[in-house]
Amino acid sequence: MGKKKKAEKKPEKERNPDPKWEEIMAKVAINGGALKDAVDVMKSDFDVVMTAVKQDGLALQFANPDMQANKAIVTVAVTNDGPALAYAADALRNNEKVALCAVRQNGSSLEYASLKLKDTRRVVLAAVAQNGVSLRFASEALRVDREVVTAAVKQNGYALGSASRELRGDAAVVMDAVNQYGMALFHATPKMKSNREIVLAAVIQNSNAIEYAGHALRENENFTIDAFEKGAERKFGV
Repeated sequence: MGKKKKAEKKPEKERNPDPKWEEIMAKVAINGGALKDAVDVMKSDFDVVMTAVKQDGLALQFANPDMQANKAIVTVAVTNDGPALAYAADALRNNEKVALCAVRQNGSSLEYASLKLKDTRRVVLAAVAQNGVSLRFASEALRVDREVVTAAVKQNGYALGSASRELRGDAAVVMDAVNQYGMALFHATPKMKSNREIVLAAVIQNSNAIEYAGHALRENENFTIDAFEKGAERKFGV
């Protein structure tokens, strides 16, 4: 048998001898935003930009368009700082894997995803799991979706304000919301604001929620005293 050929070593990339290049590399390694002050050619250099976004994902805004369209660069940027998605090329803002990296880091990054991805359940569910309030950036179709809205209000009750009117009048959804944040009662429908169990849960979680209760419950002294006492028991264990 013949001898196996040794794998050829890939030539190492030569270091740029320009001292200014070394200087900017050192700067962006400790402050990615320093990319802003780099000369234009450096803003298109893969190594320089990658070093910058590893330190600060938002440094992507200072990169040239060719780097903002580079999937590897953008993925690192949004993994570090989800909102860096705002500076990615349109094609990458429409890339599900890139968008998932962004919303898992910061759910509100959903704002910068494409319309298609704002209507993609997997992406929106990941966003609301990280930050329920990001529901406001989801498509209208998904703000009517019980599973999506429930996930959002369980993470942050105030997300109820971005749900469809139908779900803001759904007892189970509203209960999940006020159990997480009593003041979410503000966004419930009038019928839910007059629901004794829901208002009780809201006031137990946050006594200030009583101001959003329906008139009859708000003026019911026995109810309010009972709700405040139960709230104190929960808060102070008395």
